[in-house]
Amino acid sequence: MRDYVPELAHDGFERVTVEQVMLHTSGFPNADTRADVSDATQRRAQFARWRLEWEPGTRFEYHGGAAHWVLIDIIERVTEVDFRDFVAQQVCAPLGLPRVLGIPVDQQDDIAVLVDTTGTNADPHALQLNDPRVRAAGLPGGGAIATAADLACFYQGLLHNPGGLWDRDVLRDAKAHIRCTFADPLMGVPVNRTLGLVVAGDDGKHILRYAIFGAGCSPRSFGHAGAHAQTAWADPDSGISFACLNNAVTDDQMNAGMRANRLATIAADLS
Repeated sequence: MRDYVPELAHDGFERVTVEQVMLHTSGFPNADTRADVSDATQRRAQFARWRLEWEPGTRFEYHGGAAHWVLIDIIERVTEVDFRDFVAQQVCAPLGLPRVLGIPVDQQDDIAVLVDTTGTNADPHALQLNDPRVRAAGLPGGGAIATAADLACFYQGLLHNPGGLWDRDVLRDAKAHIRCTFADPLMGVPVNRTLGLVVAGDDGKHILRYAIFGAGCSPRSFGHAGAHAQTAWADPDSGISFACLNNAVTDDQMNAGMRANRLATIAADLS
């Protein structure tokens, strides 16, 4: 981390690797991420105040906001391009997809409002995305805005790598090389994480993993879920990609996950 994010080279953070950040084993899952992500000075000032919660590399706990802040900071340091523009130029545009991070306020008329279905303010982090200014900031942890069709098309891109967009070996590694098998704190199954994705695996526990795979998904399937049962995956064996997005914010995560799993199972059976 010292080579990329010097503000994190303090109080044990020098032991954290970029791979651990991407695998969510870095030890700072609940780090404060309230600063304006579009302002690098504020963002890096936050980094300097972060503290480790456990020894890096010893367990898995999803770093819902923190890890993504570090990764977008690395993008900007290495490329000298705003992270939102980098994603739009290097990922979205080559796949024929619209911009997904940092949507200007005057282009937000067709964005669905998130609804707190339980009335308990279940997830303030998610509900802040109803603020046009937050949408425009492009929060790196959960702030991308897309249709389910666009997300499914992105996964088709991961399946087929049109035009050689990604280095073949790097893409193969991202889709198949399981680097973390620590137990998921919620479901108790090995997380089966690559650098960015979750792999279904052949142990029969794929529907419990953090991608909400359908029961009929092959072991090579890869994907990722988000808050409140947003999910997307692709199955190399069937060629199917699936995405389920909704605007419900609930504190009943188990029920939301079960509903998404039923839909995912229907999709997997289409092959």
